[in-house]
Amino acid sequence: MISYTEKKQHPFDAELQKNTNVFGQKLYEARRAKKLSQGALAGELGKYNIQITLSGISKWEKGLSLPNVWQLLAICYILGIADPVTYFTGSAPEAADFSPELNTRGLS
Repeated sequence: MISYTEKKQHPFDAELQKNTNVFGQKLYEARRAKKLSQGALAGELGKYNIQITLSGISKWEKGLSLPNVWQLLAICYILGIADPVTYFTGSAPEAADFSPELNTRGLS
């Protein structure tokens, strides 16, 4: 069995995703598909007790910053994104991507 670290290629390239601002583009597309302005999305996030300004959402879409995990979960609820990994990266992890050792031993 090939270990996770020995793989030649992996479907997710974090550096490429960051450099091409995939997250920001996908967030913009999902927000526009729901016909929400940046201000309206900020208002919806407020209903989840997440305070963010229009400027903060603009930074996410421009790739200047990223939401934290709680903000991301609320964004997904608001925008109807059921599978954020696949939506935001374009690929889903496969069973072979997970090391069996992690399941039995944890990370220690």
